[in-house]
Amino acid sequence: MISVVIKKTNIDQSEEAKELRDSMLSTVLDNYQSDTVKVARWGKPYLENCNVGFSISHSGSAILSAVNCERKATPQKDGLNFYFEGGNDFEIGADIEVLGKRKLDSLLKISNKRFSSAERQLINESLDKEAAVLEVWTKKEAYLKLTGDGLKGIADSDTEQLKKDYIFYTQKISLDNKEYILSVCVKR
Repeated sequence: MISVVIKKTNIDQSEEAKELRDSMLSTVLDNYQSDTVKVARWGKPYLENCNVGFSISHSGSAILSAVNCERKATPQKDGLNFYFEGGNDFEIGADIEVLGKRKLDSLLKISNKRFSSAERQLINESLDKEAAVLEVWTKKEAYLKLTGDGLKGIADSDTEQLKKDYIFYTQKISLDNKEYILSVCVKR
């Protein structure tokens, strides 16, 4: 079961995202301690010998924490809570991006350099190009967080091809009078 929480933040996003992660993990793991979180290459955090995956992200004034395990994390009262079905594995990646932060021509330049032809076609066919670019971007980043490969593989990860082996959950949400796109990625 994938549990996702998005909250508004005004302070150090990285630290508050870690606090949200710790709060969620403590609801699904007995005796969870934040010092048990390890870091693999490219900075991917994980828990050893545990059937729980997690991912954090932040953008604008939003922080996101996603947990994938056999049970739901307890809902956070002051956040937006979402639940999705998990895949065959507990590894997970998640990303969130705020809409309106970058100019459309800048986003389209990025997509021309970093996106596959199938991904660019989806954007070209979309009525909301900015949201379409950010949907593809968040899917790519969620996938790369899941694999731990870091952003170096962003151009090589074709989300249309990856759908064969991975499940992507994407949502457009409103928080604090801003709109965001979030994506979560798990193995099928």
